[in-house]
Order: sequence, then structure tokens, then C-alpha cells
Amino acid sequence: MRANRKSLNGRLVYLFTGELSAILVFTFLFFSFSFNREESYSLFLAFFILLFILLQASIYWFMKWQHLRTHPPFPAYFSNLLRWLKIINLLLLSLVPVTIFIELILEPSLTFGIFVVMILIYGFAIIEYINYFHIQLTNYKNGRWKKASIAKELSKVK
Repeated sequence: MRANRKSLNGRLVYLFTGELSAILVFTFLFFSFSFNREESYSLFLAFFILLFILLQASIYWFMKWQHLRTHPPFPAYFSNLLRWLKIINLLLLSLVPVTIFIELILEPSLTFGIFVVMILIYGFAIIEYINYFHIQLTNYKNGRWKKASIAKELSKVK
């Protein structure tokens, strides 16, 4: 039992620090390529959403790690917060195609390179959203996807 706890502890630390590292990397990429809002609102929004989702995941894994270490019950508001974040994420993700359309109409000088980077970042944000709030995209066994940890948390409280 002690070995499982230690293994889970290490996995949770790996998960929340990995998400924090991803936040740092994508923030660095955003600024190192000198993208800014004036170049592409869609790209800025896609980066923002991706960082927002990664931050949620990092906080979630950190709280799970704290729970494992100290055994306090999860705060009562936590499941409701996750439910609201799921809705907010979906709304933000739905804004990107609208922003792209408007930007292409009003700013036809959007470069192909920025457009491709924006689509890739947006796609990654969608993948992260699905991975955290629906199914674990890296865990496919016996013809089934494993339910995401946050999705399990949300299904506990209806």
C-alpha cells in the first residue's frame, strides 16, 4: 500500500509540474516569436485559452497531490468551480473560429505562417480540453477510452 501511495505521489508531482512547464514553454514561445494582439487576435486568443486550460490542469493536479499528502477533503466549491471552468473553456474555444472568420474578413493581410501556428495552438487547446474534461486521449485500452480525472470528479457531484 505504501509503494502505491509513493508511486501516486510521484505521478501527481510529475503531472502538475509538467503542466507548469508547458505553461512556461508556451508563454516563452508566445513572446519569443514576438506575436502580439495586433498581429493576430485569433492567435492571441488561442494561446490564452491553451494557457488557461493548462493552468487549470496544473492546479487540479496540485490539489490532488495536496489531498494525497494531507488528506483534507476537497473544498466544497471545487467541483462547482470545475463545472464552471468546463463551460467557460467551451465558450472560449467556440470564440476562436468566430475570431478567425472576423479577422480574415477585416484583416486579409494575415500571414499564412501565423495562420498555421494559430490553428496548431487552437488544435492543441481543444485536445487539452478533451483530455482533461472528457476522456484521457493517451489511455485507450480494450477498445475504450478512459474517463478523464476531472470528468470523474464532475460526475461525483451532480
